[in-house]
Amino acid sequence: MWFEGIGIQTPVETVNGDRLMGVASGAGMTVYGAYTSERAQIYMRERFGMAANVELGFELDACRDRSHPQTAIIKGTLTFIERTGADCGLWFKDNHMLVLLHRCGQLTIDDREALWTLPRLRLIKHPYTLQMLVAH
Repeated sequence: MWFEGIGIQTPVETVNGDRLMGVASGAGMTVYGAYTSERAQIYMRERFGMAANVELGFELDACRDRSHPQTAIIKGTLTFIERTGADCGLWFKDNHMLVLLHRCGQLTIDDREALWTLPRLRLIKHPYTLQMLVAH
């Protein structure tokens, strides 16, 4: 469903170690999806009070402007939230910058103005609060 939100075709299933993953490319990036590891489930429960079921990873093409793929990632995440209402978080910069957090039906976006440009804010279709989000 997340992939559909940004127009990427259905991911190809592959095995990485003992984990089944979906891998897809498009919009200047490669996206990896898998069921959440036990370690990540514990972290999300302790830090954010939510159960984590799925995790996505992104590798942006090195030779491209990062703005377009980042906007696509935000769009896919917002589409996922809109369709499912699921709790989730989105991190950038190797999981050091929490961009948005959707928990118990409430959307909070990080208040860094450089990230949330007007076109990106227009992707949000529901009420949200601006707040400094801490990644760890």
